Amino acid sequence: MVCLVQSVILEEKKSFHRIPPTTTMIFKAEEYNASIEYHWVPFMVDSDSYHATYHTVLR
Repeated sequence: MVCLVQSVILEEKKSFHRIPPTTTMIFKAEEYNASIEYHWVPFMVDSDSYHATYHTVLR
């Protein structure tokens, strides 16, 4: 969602902030007085199978 919104807003009218040490990000669209806060997570689930070849499910 942030990718779509930020693509139409001028560079000087938007900003990104990261809250260390977490992966919380804040996108601000100053022209619209709006902000989107989100927590970036690379994977929705935690997996114990890290090797793709050995842990493949064949159908």
